[in-house]
Amino acid sequence: MKKSIIGFLLPALFLTGCADGTGDSVGTGIIEPGIYVSGECWDNTYQAHAGYWYNGDWTALPVTDRSFESYTHEIKAFENDLYITGCRFNDEFGSSSTPGYWKSGNWFSLPFPDGSTSGEAISLSSYDSSVYILGNCINDDTSSNIPGYWQDGLWNELPVKDSDNEAFATDMYISDGDVYIGGYFVSYSTDISLNFPGYWKNSVWVDLTPEYAGEDAEVVSMLISGDKVYALGFCCTEGNTGEKRAGYWINGVWQELSSDYADLGDLTLWGDTIYVGGISHVGGEEIPGYWKNGEWVSLAALNTSCYSEVYAIHVNASDIYLCGYTCADVEVPTPCYWFNGTRYDLDLPEDAIEGWTRDFCIVE
Repeated sequence: MKKSIIGFLLPALFLTGCADGTGDSVGTGIIEPGIYVSGECWDNTYQAHAGYWYNGDWTALPVTDRSFESYTHEIKAFENDLYITGCRFNDEFGSSSTPGYWKSGNWFSLPFPDGSTSGEAISLSSYDSSVYILGNCINDDTSSNIPGYWQDGLWNELPVKDSDNEAFATDMYISDGDVYIGGYFVSYSTDISLNFPGYWKNSVWVDLTPEYAGEDAEVVSMLISGDKVYALGFCCTEGNTGEKRAGYWINGVWQELSSDYADLGDLTLWGDTIYVGGISHVGGEEIPGYWKNGEWVSLAALNTSCYSEVYAIHVNASDIYLCGYTCADVEVPTPCYWFNGTRYDLDLPEDAIEGWTRDFCIVE
């Protein structure tokens, strides 16, 4: 689940990639003020199609073949261009995917690392005129994950602690030239695989201590503020079948948000106040909301007995934005965002039966 940096305008920079030249451009190169929300909609054949809502109106992003699925992750604006990271499938079966991004509606593929023909682009950051795009690719021979990032289009593989393990990158944050990438590695050294949390700082892995020894834990989002390193994540109480405990590490010290089962989306700061979006699972209910300095605030859902998700959160003074989806029944997600506690459901295109949002940016 990647992090959203809402309203973050990238400085002038160059993105390099391979423009496929397929499909029609949907961008004008001019970004109008408003709310841009990335996501997917599913058609009646249950194929996912990438796109975004601008002030509530859906725009499909072009792909080579509409019968192949495509997915978005992070959305950002800089100058007069809109950037959306993601991937598109290479066949109707989804056996492989190509990582890349859309720039004002045009698709740009990113190169695969050696030994891989499948991957996805997750998040986008910049520093000192360089563009960093975080991603995960799949080793064709072993089917293990390969975490890394593209810097100005060149792949940089992140090291794994042990050759018998694999690792996953989940989020990236750049502070004063230092590149922080949250994630986890999977250890296969015992009969039961375990996920261990941590992050890479300038490609050097830093371990974080799980709250419950011998159980799964992961980092899902990163944020740096001054001399504090925030790593949002969860620790499981009973391994793969146990309950997630939501929280974050501050400079390596675990702060638990909930003693009940909860899922996490993202975190942000406003002054000294910490906001974390997520889902509370209590008493069989799925309640979207956020923690404000550890205090839970519930948000409206279509049906709390069905699934909801919160992916991104942004705070600007007294304004609080979140995006995700909520369901009227078990199998049909409705894309939405919440603004100052009010839920706004997003309309689906005519050929869609369901959808969800991934991220959003606000252009003023």
